[in-house]
Amino acid sequence: MADSLGFAQWCVEEIAGHEHAADQVMALALLKDALVGEGAIVLPERRGVKAPCTCCTLSTGKKICTTKGAIGTLTRPEITDLCSETRTAPDGRCARAEHIRGAAARCKESNPENVRGFFECFIPAFYEKARR
Repeated sequence: MADSLGFAQWCVEEIAGHEHAADQVMALALLKDALVGEGAIVLPERRGVKAPCTCCTLSTGKKICTTKGAIGTLTRPEITDLCSETRTAPDGRCARAEHIRGAAARCKESNPENVRGFFECFIPAFYEKARR
């Protein structure tokens, strides 16, 4: 298990090193959702403070939002509590988010108990779409 967690941390650092900061934030949020479940992990200093949120509406109709100081996509109650306003993500970020979310779901399904296998599946899919 420790080896898998170390590998997961390496993968997160690889994503964090990606040149597009907005894609990093969305990818890390979707990774957290895939591995832990939906709902944000809100940093203590962010609780009770409203700030702008960036959102995408996926082809399924599901709205996903992220905000600074929260890791993961926000639930509806979290959007109400944390967002002063919601902005649609620009520059094709929503299409990339949908691809990343789909890749994370497929990788989680094929590696339900294997963190290393999940990341070995996910990282190439992330970079394939992020390069476009």
